Formats: sequence, C-alpha cells, structure tokens
Amino acid sequence: MGQRTVEHVSAHGCAEALPSGREAVTRRSQRRVPPAELARVRTAVYAQYEHRFIPDLDCTLEHLRTQSVVMSWTDSPSTYTWSRTTLFRALQEIGFSFSRGPNYYDAAPEKPSVVAQRVSFLASIKQYRDGGRTIYYTDEMWANKNMSVYRRWTNGSLRTLMPVPSGKSGRLIVAHVGSREMGLVADAALVFIGLNVSVDYLEEMFSEVWLKWLEAMVFPKISGGVLVVDRAPYHLVLTPETAPERSKQRKAELAAWVESHDVVPQDLESGWKQSRTIAEMKAVADDNKPASRFLVQQLAARFGVSVLISPVAHSDLNPIEIVWGTVTIALKRGNA
Repeated sequence: MGQRTVEHVSAHGCAEALPSGREAVTRRSQRRVPPAELARVRTAVYAQYEHRFIPDLDCTLEHLRTQSVVMSWTDSPSTYTWSRTTLFRALQEIGFSFSRGPNYYDAAPEKPSVVAQRVSFLASIKQYRDGGRTIYYTDEMWANKNMSVYRRWTNGSLRTLMPVPSGKSGRLIVAHVGSREMGLVADAALVFIGLNVSVDYLEEMFSEVWLKWLEAMVFPKISGGVLVVDRAPYHLVLTPETAPERSKQRKAELAAWVESHDVVPQDLESGWKQSRTIAEMKAVADDNKPASRFLVQQLAARFGVSVLISPVAHSDLNPIEIVWGTVTIALKRGNA
C-alpha cells in the first residue's frame, strides 16, 4: 500500500472503522440451511446406502432434486436451491465427513445376534467370578523380523529411510494364556516358526496343534478355571457326534447319519431308505441337529476347565489382546 493511499484513508476518517488488533476478520456466510432441509440431506444419504450407491456430492445433489420433483406430485415441493458448496457445508453441519466408512467389524457389535452373544458372555463371566473361579484368556499373534513403525518424522529423502530386514525367512507364531490374578501362566507359551509368509498366520495354526498345546501345557496348569477363547475357526471345531451332515452327502450316507443319531421318524415306512428322497432326509437331519459341542470343550472337561466363547468382533473383552498389542509395538520400535 502506497503512502498517498494511507494519507487518503486517514483524511476521510476510515482508519477509525478498521478493527482493532491484528486478528483477521472472517466473513461467515449468512445463508443458513433450514432444519427441515438438513433432515432431507440426512435422509438422502441414508437412502443411497440402502440402495447400495456411493453417496458423493453430485449423487446426493441429484437425489435431492429428484425428491423435490417427486414431492411436487403429491405434496408441496421443497423450494430450497442447493449448490455443491452449500451441500458440502450442510453435510459437515449434520456430522458427515468424506472419509472411510465403518467396516464389518465396526458394525458387527450392534447386530442383534452379536448383542445377544455379548449379554450372555458378560453374564457368564460375572457368574464364574462370583463363584470364585479364575478366568483365563488365550490368543495368538505373529511376529516378523521386518516389523517396523509406519509413521515417523520424514521429509521423503533417502536420509530419512530406515532400513529393515527383508522378513522373507518366516515368522514366529506365538500363543499364550494368562489371567488378571496371575498374569501370563509360567512355561505355557507355544512358539513355532511359520514358513509360509504369503498367507494369513491363522492358516498355519491348525486345530490339532492348538489342542495338543492346550492338553500338554495349559489345561494341567489352569485346572478348575475358565478359559476364554475367541471364534477363530480352529478354536471351534465340532466333535464328530455333533458335526452336521455334509451338504453334498450321498443318499446312503445321509440315511446312515439319520440312523446313527437315532432321529428316524416313527411314521416312516420300512423301506424309507429307498423311497425317501435326499431332500426329505436332509429335512429330517436339519430338524434334529444335535446341540453344538466343540473339541476344546470335550478336552477341557477332562481337566475340570470350562470354556467360554467370546462374542464376535469383541477383542476388547479379551485382555490378552492388549498384551499382544504392547508386544507388537515394542517389536516395531526395536526394528525401527
């Protein structure tokens, strides 16, 4: 700004009208979206999700315009004029953000079936604790020698590159058990090297390995306690007596399953094995499924241990998950 301009502003008394201090004055938009229109925006976003559309600005804007036309046929239409900028501000005002949405594990805890699992689990935990029984928790983790922290101060140059090992020689798979009263059970760790680093470590932890570990190193040391396990596939292998019939069994195999479980209906004729169809036998088997019982429960009963299965997507109910999280962070920082 030149000197003459300053003198001209001062001479006309405009300097007194300037705001005091050095803070910038931010002009706020005087356009306020009516609450009824904000409710329409929220409904429009939810409707797109219900129809499996990705609700971006353009799609939501078109949805609002289309709804206004439809409303004009039966009701008084909305006369509010939307723009992309106004819609963007409205979405932020009602709590939406353009980011990654919730995944399956975020939504799973609120499913009715999972809520029922959680209520039953917490009630059982309270009952066992009131009875003076010790609650033990178990879980598995893996560790690779190329684990390192993902975020650090860097300017993108090679001078801020942190070299780490390649990690191609395999990984350690670790399982342990512990309680709030005792901590990790002494001499009860399972540690082995998983050689196939291209697959999930869960595919290298088989039910046979896990059960043998429990039988030899865990159950004898926690006799009379309660063991909490999650719903990993190799944890919940059914016993042969309660395993359901296979979906592609032959007719003779399905008939043998019905007979072995003593669920042959009394009204069937003598030659039912030949006269009844596979679909009819399958219906009989489905109606008479035995209560599920898992191999780990059968094994634990020999040592006086009760097995409690945690709800789906509730790692926060398994304290040993916190232990593994701490161990993982320490390993990453040690490699950094």
